[in-house]
Amino acid sequence: MNEEKLPENPDNLEVPAMQMMEIPRSTAPMNIDDTMANMEKWIAFQPKLRRFAVNQTNNQDWVDQSGSPYLEYTGTAKVANAAGISVLNVRQDTPQKHKDDKGEYVMFSYSADAHFLGKVTPQIGTCTTRDSFFGMRKGALLPLSEVDLPNVQKKAFTNLMNRAIKTSLGLSFTWDEIAELTDGRITREKCTKKVSYDRGKKGGSTDTPELKAKRTEVGNMLLDLGMGDKKIASQILEEMTAFTPKDGDPVPGRKSMQDVSEKQLKFLHPKIKKQWDELKKSTDLPEIDRDQATTPMKELNKKGK
Repeated sequence: MNEEKLPENPDNLEVPAMQMMEIPRSTAPMNIDDTMANMEKWIAFQPKLRRFAVNQTNNQDWVDQSGSPYLEYTGTAKVANAAGISVLNVRQDTPQKHKDDKGEYVMFSYSADAHFLGKVTPQIGTCTTRDSFFGMRKGALLPLSEVDLPNVQKKAFTNLMNRAIKTSLGLSFTWDEIAELTDGRITREKCTKKVSYDRGKKGGSTDTPELKAKRTEVGNMLLDLGMGDKKIASQILEEMTAFTPKDGDPVPGRKSMQDVSEKQLKFLHPKIKKQWDELKKSTDLPEIDRDQATTPMKELNKKGK
């Protein structure tokens, strides 16, 4: 994740001071020969350490982020436990709300101390509601009210764990390196979790298979509610996704299933399903040719209809 520079604190919010750990300077006499020998041992140990670390994980622990491997919390926990890395004194800093010319956003941050082989290093993990996955759709920033804050908070913690593992072990990987170190057991092609920020900016989907299936299901039910008329289905979607936040201006609804955020889909699915079930009980649904509208709702997903 690209770390972004925060603006000046616009709301005069109280920003808690980071708990920095003072590491005492060594008073032991330095022997250059011993130092060089230890460095050479560490360099020679690195290939074994890399192979050991990556083989603690499986394909489900990784996410393909626009061609780069990202280790999720499940994977970092496995590596940390196997390598004997302790992440202690975890602190969740107070979430900070900021505002600039693009609107409001929130920053979550965690800090901790990573312990490995007698060394202690301060670590920090951050994530904002402008995260490319959780805070954007089709290249545009989502309104703060539509961002799933718990997911952003979780990613901040995962970023903390990632940094603790990488800095303690001095590790970073490419997909080719992971495939080689695991003898082809873990590869980019076998990774089922994929996020393509470039495709998202061009309008492509960043959905997981489960989310894509639910989006398609809602689209099909909308088409049934519209009795096969795509324009009516789009109007129903627009009405059900429009809302007015507290102390805010009305937010227009979505006309396209492609524009429905993951957070919206969570509450939209049961509402649409309830109406669809009632319609199904009260009348025989007509046979609708969905060949031109499904996988996922091609026509409904087009704007301007």
